[in-house]
Amino acid sequence: TTMTAGLQFPLGPLGSSGFPLLSALAVVPGDNDSVAVVPSTNGGVGIYTRGTLRPTTAVGVYLPSQIAFSASGLRLYGYYHRSATAYDYDYLYRMDVTPAGVTVKDTTSGLVGYSHSTRMQLDGGRIYSDSGEVVDPETLTRLACKMLKAVSVISLKGISP
Repeated sequence: TTMTAGLQFPLGPLGSSGFPLLSALAVVPGDNDSVAVVPSTNGGVGIYTRGTLRPTTAVGVYLPSQIAFSASGLRLYGYYHRSATAYDYDYLYRMDVTPAGVTVKDTTSGLVGYSHSTRMQLDGGRIYSDSGEVVDPETLTRLACKMLKAVSVISLKGISP
């Protein structure tokens, strides 16, 4: 390895730090010339290849603040959490990646995390969150969660004699 930066290109407006305002960025597996980008402001999730934005971008009411690719690079997962006065919203996005760009396949709530500080990591086809969830993002199934949360749910339901 030469330890030399490869192709460099602008990704949008610069913040006061002189760097682009991005919420998330991920390299497409098997394609070091392509990256998925989530801007901090308007727009949608886009795929840049050699500095050129592919024509189709995934747009929605909320943009994911974290993204991760499947091993094949054909699926992009995103996570977004929003706290409101009376409700917390968390969304897991499944997005399809094609040569034309990226589109939202579907959005599911209540699987990945419970707070704005939740972080997700994709490994072996499963999403692991630092709040204790293990999720199969293809079947949209929660496989495990922290015992503390399970106990809290059970105690809220009560035990019938």
